[in-house]
Amino acid sequence: MTSEINKLGVNDWLPDHKPANLGEWLSAIGLSQYHQVLVQNGYENIEFITDITWEDLQEIGIIKLGHQKKLMLAVKRLAEMQRGSDGRGKKPPPITQQQEATLIDSPPPDGELTDQKELNSRVHTG
Repeated sequence: MTSEINKLGVNDWLPDHKPANLGEWLSAIGLSQYHQVLVQNGYENIEFITDITWEDLQEIGIIKLGHQKKLMLAVKRLAEMQRGSDGRGKKPPPITQQQEATLIDSPPPDGELTDQKELNSRVHTG
């Protein structure tokens, strides 16, 4: 079932900002009726909800398939937003022309050059 969720696109009904708390997030996705059960099962913080799994939903009693899919899509979007906000989800800045020229013109470290010479001598003598 997880693969089915991954195939689904993140729809427009998902919030495009990180809500301040779990209640606001659940209201935004139209599933505020699950606030109490999530809090009772240790998901009281908006940061913790991104750790929830399909199996967790089943175990805590969220068994309606449509609600599970909606929650998991919203969790996926929230996790993407969290990665983006702490820098882990961002691409590194592009290399400037000056940095590229330095990388191309710089010889490899001594260890790498020695290893290459040694490898070449073994190949030619062996």
